[in-house]
Amino acid sequence: MNSKSEGQFHSGRITNDEHKAVEILDQFTKTFCIDASVTDDLVFRCSECPFEDQDKCKVKMFKCKFAPDYKDFGSMGDL
Repeated sequence: MNSKSEGQFHSGRITNDEHKAVEILDQFTKTFCIDASVTDDLVFRCSECPFEDQDKCKVKMFKCKFAPDYKDFGSMGDL
C-alpha cells in the first residue's frame, strides 16, 4: 500500500478499540447492506458482501462478540 492510500484510512494512531470498530461497522451496514434501489421492500445485499461467509454475516458476528449490548445496530436493528 502506498503512503497516500495509507493516510486515507487512519490518522496515524492505530488502536484496539472494539467499540469504535462496531460503530464503524454500524455505519457500514447502514450504507451498504440494504439495496437502496429497491424502495418497496427491504432487500439485503448479502450475496455481494465480502463479509458474508456461508450464510453467516461476519459483521454481525463481530458485533455480537465485542459489543453485545450495542443497541440499534445498523440496518439489522437489535440482534
